[in-house]
Amino acid sequence: MPISRNSVNPKLIHLFSDVVGLTDEELDCMLEQFNPVHLRKKEFYLQSGEVCRQVTYVNKGCLRTYFPGEDGKEHTLYFAVEDWWIGDIESFHSGNPTKFFIQALEDCELLIMPKSGYDKMSRELPKYQEWYQMKVRNAYMASIKRYSDFKSGSAEDRYRNLMKFQPHILQRVASKYIADYLEIEPESLSRL
Repeated sequence: MPISRNSVNPKLIHLFSDVVGLTDEELDCMLEQFNPVHLRKKEFYLQSGEVCRQVTYVNKGCLRTYFPGEDGKEHTLYFAVEDWWIGDIESFHSGNPTKFFIQALEDCELLIMPKSGYDKMSRELPKYQEWYQMKVRNAYMASIKRYSDFKSGSAEDRYRNLMKFQPHILQRVASKYIADYLEIEPESLSRL
């Protein structure tokens, strides 16, 4: 069932109409490629061993991307809330199985564009493809920055950065996941 503009986060409409510059007709064509999917809290969007076959926008809710370490511990990479994109870019483009799990931490509404819709948009709307390539570059740069910040900063620095740049995460995510994301023990988080 196609989605309507009224059911979509206004930030998505703003992004593609004002920032990317899609016309109303192009925007409607793009929205037709999405299907709404609802996840309940604790349900998985993607699990290790599966192939990521879609581009997905978080319309409502909060999710966590993580992977299991050899020690059996979960390692949280990031949290995705409204107006974020989720998935595994490498798996999506290569067709290889993902190593990640993406789990709903709240009831979620996702807008899922299958690979066929992505391919169509890439062929028919060069502005969409340009935006997507920019998004991938920005995600790569953000990952490198996060990695270098984690390697060079203290636990207290990481916590301050989370408070400064993503304070909403502290209100929406269980402390055990925040501690894992910050790479500290839960007891250390309570002291911070």
